[in-house]
Amino acid sequence: MYKILGVLMAVFGPVLALAQSVNPGPAYVGNQNAFTLLSTGQSLMNLLIRVLVGFAILMIIIGVVRFIMAGASGSEEAQAKAKGTILYGILGLFVITTIWGLVAIVRRTLGTGTPGSSNVELPCVPGQNQNC
Repeated sequence: MYKILGVLMAVFGPVLALAQSVNPGPAYVGNQNAFTLLSTGQSLMNLLIRVLVGFAILMIIIGVVRFIMAGASGSEEAQAKAKGTILYGILGLFVITTIWGLVAIVRRTLGTGTPGSSNVELPCVPGQNQNC
């Protein structure tokens, strides 16, 4: 375990240390820092969540089709397998959305969501021509 952790630190340590400033190449305009690295990771995780949700829904559909086909043939064993596929698809979808929701709750609580996405109303001084 410590060897794996040491290898990961050796590989990703310089990446994180040098993430503060990068000389922009001709194809990239702007500065890259740790926040752009985190933003890229967040984009990849959002894509992964969408893929996993799609896979869970696909498993549910495949299970339903198998159940219908097994019902037409009258095979009890095939129906039981199809029920298992449907159950695993529903459980997977439940776990994915539950974890996704818990992460969103933690991010909103800690205030680490995307800028401008919080629903927290900031206090203002009445009478200062602001929308209070």
